[in-house]
Amino acid sequence: MSNEPILFLDVDGVLNSIDQLDESRRFLGMAPMHVAALARILAETDAKVVVSSAWRIGGIGPGSRFWDELSRHGANGELVLRRVVDKTDSLWNEAPDKQSVRGFEIQSWREKNGHAGPFVIVDDDSDMGPLKPHLVKTTSQRGLTPAIANQIIRRFRRESILREAAE
Repeated sequence: MSNEPILFLDVDGVLNSIDQLDESRRFLGMAPMHVAALARILAETDAKVVVSSAWRIGGIGPGSRFWDELSRHGANGELVLRRVVDKTDSLWNEAPDKQSVRGFEIQSWREKNGHAGPFVIVDDDSDMGPLKPHLVKTTSQRGLTPAIANQIIRRFRRESILREAAE
């Protein structure tokens, strides 16, 4: 996994969004259009997924809310679940800067796992610290749109080309 492309995935504001809220103003779960966009990214880039969302706290395996929600999305959800390889640790207390906790958790995962390959972070927040250049930001209003999916695919392709040229 050290050189494989990794997508660090947030859920709220990425796979669900405000435009997917029901009348009670509670999230309905993961929106089909957002899960389809994620599945397209993974199919076109061969990226693996590391869950960096607060949803990781309840686990990401069978029986977890994360797993159950994706399982409801047919072939797209199954493709995503096959690509999920891990989750970041929750390191709020260890983070030296509370303004970049998510970035610290992602960098800690990369170091712990010896990951030196391309990576993209998809999130509706910006707490990435020095990893911010790897962030493709969604909005909590719209989530993972086809245009943002295209941007992520281009990022992975550009990083692959640059790596091949350097070798």
